[in-house]
Amino acid sequence: MNDKNDKKNVCLIFGGRSTEYKVSLRSVENVILNIDRDKYNVSTVGITADGKWYLYRGGSDDIVADRWQDDEIYPVHIDPSCGAGGIYYTDKDGAHKLDVDVVFPVVHGKYCEDGTMQGLLSMCGIPYVGPGCAASAICMDKTLTKLILSDYEIPQANAVSVTARELESSPDEVAERIENIIPQYPVFVKPSSSGSSVGASKAVDRASMLEAMRDAARYDRKILVEEYIVGREVEIAALECEDGGVIMSCCGRRSTRRAIPTWR
Repeated sequence: MNDKNDKKNVCLIFGGRSTEYKVSLRSVENVILNIDRDKYNVSTVGITADGKWYLYRGGSDDIVADRWQDDEIYPVHIDPSCGAGGIYYTDKDGAHKLDVDVVFPVVHGKYCEDGTMQGLLSMCGIPYVGPGCAASAICMDKTLTKLILSDYEIPQANAVSVTARELESSPDEVAERIENIIPQYPVFVKPSSSGSSVGASKAVDRASMLEAMRDAARYDRKILVEEYIVGREVEIAALECEDGGVIMSCCGRRSTRRAIPTWR
């Protein structure tokens, strides 16, 4: 077992000001339950649905139940001075710098997966887990991602991008354009620049597709309609190495209470 002083200090950030706030609470529970405490000292910073940051020192059960704000929490602020700054919290004795070797942002949707949090941490000189600003911003916008995949001739589901303005002004023309490209139902409808859970729907005919697009337009001005593909979704992570190589993980599991697969 490593000595405490040999452990790395990992700061988990969860919550966030997005429609996927509660999804993040489940995700961070998975990390909390599975991270190796013999190797890492873990601190947790929660972001409320209205964007307030707090250091949280309770357990994962209260996070999942969204009661974490009722426990022992301390206001957090970030000093963006690269090298000299960092993450600070304030208690009755004043402001204290949080020991952080790396941040693990477990926040979904807007203000994290779109590259904004990566940009903030990069400005501060704080290492973090996951892709950088550019990759995050591109992958958050599914329409933009598909354009890039097409340019590299990577196979993907057929899709049509629609703006909320087009949908409002000429819904029948929009539906006809989609049906010319994707002639068979069902189809999947989702906000272009949001997560894959909130605002996403399966449509079985034109009427339900238009209804699903109106719902997706509540979350983003761009809407993506994709063809239905029969198959199994498999989650595999790719870890870039310092020498330019890539390590692939084994297939992920969906249970939040099982161990995360080890890297191979």
